[in-house]
Amino acid sequence: RNVQNQQLPVDSYKRSFQPLVGATFSFKGGISANLRYSDQLTLNIKDSGDSKEKGNQFSSSINYQRRGGFTIPIPFYGDFKLDNTVNFSLTMETSSSFSFIRVGDSPQFVETQFSRNLSIKPYITYTFSKNVNGSFRFGYSERENPFTGKTITRDIGFDVNMVIRGS
Repeated sequence: RNVQNQQLPVDSYKRSFQPLVGATFSFKGGISANLRYSDQLTLNIKDSGDSKEKGNQFSSSINYQRRGGFTIPIPFYGDFKLDNTVNFSLTMETSSSFSFIRVGDSPQFVETQFSRNLSIKPYITYTFSKNVNGSFRFGYSERENPFTGKTITRDIGFDVNMVIRGS
């Protein structure tokens, strides 16, 4: 029982499983996957009324990596070998949270607020050599709540990194 600043006493109970279920997979050919599901519940009991918050999250990712290379023949110099690596990842996350209240002797909780989120992000990285690499990303997300409604965001970008050394 928690009594603060001369307010009504509150009994709080929390249950949190992070993750409730999780799995990691590795497949042939450089493919791996990761799955996680989490669940939370908070219950606050007050003399003026009870409140409850529920939430859950699900996340998954798939990764693929391939290494290779090629050789460029250069006259009077010999062969110039370039090693390269391609990484591809796809991440998806979804979550939801709900708030409820119960006033008086009512046996039922009434939903007062909710929030839902979805995010999908593919990401590609290409390493040309140990001195040059680049990446491309795209992000898509949806957020929904009763105050702002549904909001969709898209993000796109790329990076190129080059190492320049002096002697």
